[in-house]
Amino acid sequence: MKNKTLKALLITAVFALLAGCRGGESSAPAGTSTPPSTTQEVVPGFDVEASITMNVEETYQITPTNVVGISSFEYTSYDTNIATVSNTGLVTALCEGETSILVKGGSVRKDIPLTVVDPNKLEGLMPFKKLKNIAAMDSDATAINYSGAPLIDYGWHIIDDMSHGESTAAKFDFEGTRPDTAVVGRGATTKNAAIFNGDYVVVMRGIKEGDAEISAVTYHKMDVSPWANSYRLWGWSNVNDAEEFPLSGAGKFRLMAYEAKNADYTEFNEYPLQIIDAGSLTQDADGWISFEEISDTAYGQISGAPEFNMFIYSVAVEGKYDLRGKNNLIVSVQLMADGKVPGKYDCFGIKRMGFICDDKPNIFLGSEASVELYSNETSQIVINPVGDAVNGTNTFVSSNIEVASVSAEGLITAKEVTETKTCTITITNDRAPGVSLTVDVTVLPIPETSFNVPESINVVKGDIVTITPTDLVGCEEGFTFESSFAGIAAVDAGGVVMGVDAGTARVKVSCGGLYKFVTVHVTTESLLGMTKEQAAAMPTIAAANTNVPADWDFTWSGRTVQDNVVFPPHDDYTTSKLHLYRAPGSNVVFEDNTSCLGFISGIAGTRTEAAQTAMFAKIEVPTNGAAFRIWAKTPSATPDMLDTAKIRIVFYLPNEDFSSFTCYPLTWDGFCDATEYEMSSDAHSIVTFKLLAEANFFTFATPDAVKGKVGFLSIETYSIANEGNAQTRCYVRRFGYCW
Repeated sequence: MKNKTLKALLITAVFALLAGCRGGESSAPAGTSTPPSTTQEVVPGFDVEASITMNVEETYQITPTNVVGISSFEYTSYDTNIATVSNTGLVTALCEGETSILVKGGSVRKDIPLTVVDPNKLEGLMPFKKLKNIAAMDSDATAINYSGAPLIDYGWHIIDDMSHGESTAAKFDFEGTRPDTAVVGRGATTKNAAIFNGDYVVVMRGIKEGDAEISAVTYHKMDVSPWANSYRLWGWSNVNDAEEFPLSGAGKFRLMAYEAKNADYTEFNEYPLQIIDAGSLTQDADGWISFEEISDTAYGQISGAPEFNMFIYSVAVEGKYDLRGKNNLIVSVQLMADGKVPGKYDCFGIKRMGFICDDKPNIFLGSEASVELYSNETSQIVINPVGDAVNGTNTFVSSNIEVASVSAEGLITAKEVTETKTCTITITNDRAPGVSLTVDVTVLPIPETSFNVPESINVVKGDIVTITPTDLVGCEEGFTFESSFAGIAAVDAGGVVMGVDAGTARVKVSCGGLYKFVTVHVTTESLLGMTKEQAAAMPTIAAANTNVPADWDFTWSGRTVQDNVVFPPHDDYTTSKLHLYRAPGSNVVFEDNTSCLGFISGIAGTRTEAAQTAMFAKIEVPTNGAAFRIWAKTPSATPDMLDTAKIRIVFYLPNEDFSSFTCYPLTWDGFCDATEYEMSSDAHSIVTFKLLAEANFFTFATPDAVKGKVGFLSIETYSIANEGNAQTRCYVRRFGYCW
């Protein structure tokens, strides 16, 4: 009992003690609350712009406001291709597009939507990442000023010392990083499209999502020749079921030209080029040409398109546009994916493109550049016009009409003189500005002696004919005879003329101080080693147009010399390939270099003025006056080789049974595509040239007499006599008519 009482007392004492320990605390009266603390928690924060809009190349400083509890900030651009931002918040706009700038202060993050606008973009096109650079591109890099100059050729032609056969990457800026003068093309695409390298074709690809819009574009800047007559676009497309990017074989494309209205390239005149030849395809009012299927997948031939997909556009449409002579023109090929084949990508590719031009107006002498006449004699000046000069009027002016006058048609008449006198005839053409020719005239007094000779004679190659002067007055000392070109007609001291090679030469017949000329026309009965039956049986090749795949092409088409040429010895002339001929005893060598054919003459000391080699084919000459161009070069000089060569391009016109052939030389028209060369042509149309570059060409005019005719086109080379007895070499890559 005592123990229980003791425990109760102890428990009571403990509770009393605990209550005493809390005696220092005050208890709130009933019905009242505890007052709030005087210390408040700080919440970090800041404000920034709701959005930013900038122009390309502008800068903008982001400055956070209403900053609470933050001492420093970090800035990040989500797309540094569109805009960059410094660690202090300075934004630099680079390219048109949309992105965001992240502003981070401590644990607080805020995004600022950023829109970059390019005020210099071309209306209606995708944003051009490097438009200002394009505007500054050297226009000479893509200017085409003459007939026969190269198109912008993504598959075959060279740019800036790049080798033949390089892919499109050599000419097109797929990454947008190339120096402007190193490429001829740029590109821009939407996010659902692409431009890719097809090795020999630049391909634009896109798939429709939502409203129709331009999917991809290529563009380049250039000057346009005043003589441009059309623009050609060699296209490509295809269809397949590729797993990643299946192609539809459909789509629409157009060709646009943009002319800047001001130096800042902020406004443009916009020209959808009007089609001349789209095959059976049609063009709408905005310039778009639609296609729906592919007829040949091996070559990417679009159904209904012209052969080779060679679309031809007009350079001038009355009341709409005239691109001729425009400088700094931006030309753009554009693709629009129209979604006709769901789930597949529309595509359009470019193999080559460019302005095709008429020959630059020019005039050339078709007669001698200097003449000697006796009093009262006449001589006719022959002018060969090129390009628009054909439609012009020639003007002839004598520097001294007391020595020689000249008619409006170019007939020179020598005046009576008592001593030798000279003057100059100057020729111009009102359609060939800046071009003039001169003919030097020497007038001699009438000598006491006189005689007559025929104005012209004909001789068959290998035969002889004798020139016999008649009606002699004086001339007791006899006559001398001199051929202007012994490689065509040789003459001995007795006036016996031998036909050496087909062509035309003149024989000068002299007696004392008097001389006269006899024109010798040499024909041939056996052409280049063929019988008349073989010549008749050889198949005719339509004149090659080198703007499309050419038969005579040793370099770009992938066909080698062996694919194109039949080498001697052979007697099979039933193939349409090119044939080679070497003059008997000439010791000529033909060198097959796969991509070019070498003609090596003058071996073992053989020297002759006659042609020593020939490469020929039976062709039909075009009727449109197209220029004939040839890619040829000479080697660097060595003790065994000259760096100069001689070449003549001729057309042999047969009679009805191929038993006789008349020679018509093609004349060099004065144009060579090289920047450095030495070239001249003599009265017999033999061109002597030094051309060390790999890929340059020169062009020739075809005589009117053979246009539209079937005959034999021959490229012939000659040896050159020299003290070191070095060989003469000429290398040919490609040749053909171009229009």
